[in-house]
Amino acid sequence: MGLLNKSNSPDNSDQSSVVQHQELILPMVPLRDVVMFPHLEIVLSFGRPTSIKAVEHAFNSNKLIFFTSQKNAGINNPQPDDLFSVGTVCQIERVLKTGEEVNALVKGLDRAKIVFANTEGDFPVSKVKILNEIPADNEETTALVKLITTNLKKLVNMGKPIDFLVFMKLMSGVSHGELSDQIASILDIPTIEKQKILEMVKVLPRLKSVSDLVTKELKISEIEQSIASKTQKKFDK
Repeated sequence: MGLLNKSNSPDNSDQSSVVQHQELILPMVPLRDVVMFPHLEIVLSFGRPTSIKAVEHAFNSNKLIFFTSQKNAGINNPQPDDLFSVGTVCQIERVLKTGEEVNALVKGLDRAKIVFANTEGDFPVSKVKILNEIPADNEETTALVKLITTNLKKLVNMGKPIDFLVFMKLMSGVSHGELSDQIASILDIPTIEKQKILEMVKVLPRLKSVSDLVTKELKISEIEQSIASKTQKKFDK
């Protein structure tokens, strides 16, 4: 792969952010029905040969890789036009091969936008530009954070599944950007909606969007519980 140039990428295997490197050339993996966010740490499974090669190459070099989502999950061999231009630079922490699949524990680092992508060769490669987050810290953000965390607690109490350690971390206090990203990743919304949130580099609009979505999901859950309760009462009678 002539496009891949490791000298353009950091060689520190424990990067919490790669923002100091404005442009990187990295192995790229298209994701189906998944949007990878910064701060998120999850296990992803890969079955396509090109994706497996990209993951293995990244893990055996500087551990960095670029994930972006497909516009249409049904396409088996996506080309650059089939991918969203904004994705996330991630660090691969562990890799486990099981049969014809590879499972990888990955951690999101920074938002990034594709400058150039090459899907020819053994695996896709892209040149990406890091998108610097634009923070916000004022009375409005404070109010939004309080509303989001309060509604998230209500959702969890109503049975919404969320990793306990992640939940405790969010409740103990994280940056506004991380809060919005972590919660966006667990909301019951379509991929395109999560992609819109990923593309928001300004934290304030992102918080507003996440707050609206959390409130909407809470209302839906309350309606569902109300219907279930009324139905149960009818059966009891």
